[in-house]
Amino acid sequence: MEFVDNKENSSKVKALRDALNLLAAQREALEAEAEAIHCELTSPGPNNEPPAGIKDSMIDSEGFPRGDIDVINVKNKRRRLAEINTDYKVLMKRIEGAMVELHQALPSAPAAP
Repeated sequence: MEFVDNKENSSKVKALRDALNLLAAQREALEAEAEAIHCELTSPGPNNEPPAGIKDSMIDSEGFPRGDIDVINVKNKRRRLAEINTDYKVLMKRIEGAMVELHQALPSAPAAP
């Protein structure tokens, strides 16, 4: 095991904590955006039309685009939600890696007698 100066180690720990705080803020922003999109897609329309839904069909029983929703807006929201889910998974792996690195950089506690 390589010896690391305490001052150098404490600056590394601080940098890792700052990075984790930044990643956590990014995670919260993604979660808030995903929640807003989810609410918009699952809420009834202004005239109490059925919601577009997350995976519901955008075609009516006759095979035409539904007239009660903005099809392009719904497609864009669903696409963005899929992007957020992918970004979220990648971000969580980065957070996990940073936490492992942080715990490795922290000084170990003395063993109890």
